[in-house]
Amino acid sequence: MVSTYATHSRWGMPRARSDYPSEHECLQRRREDWSNIFDKDDLKKTYSIFCIKTAEGDLGFLFVEPDFDQKPLAYYVYTYTWVR
Repeated sequence: MVSTYATHSRWGMPRARSDYPSEHECLQRRREDWSNIFDKDDLKKTYSIFCIKTAEGDLGFLFVEPDFDQKPLAYYVYTYTWVR
């Protein structure tokens, strides 16, 4: 499941660890903020950050950056997962 944490269409890339969600921040997401699919509009931004829940129930985040030079559109996807 995914929950949009942040999207940006004009600002620079996040650099500091504090620019990304913590495990606590992902845990605090409201139930109705979670979805089984990505919002198509979020994927058109310069980059998007999503909190994720894995099938095993672990939390993490995805950083998704479109590669607008590729046809069809391609994405760079980076993931970080907290495993308990």
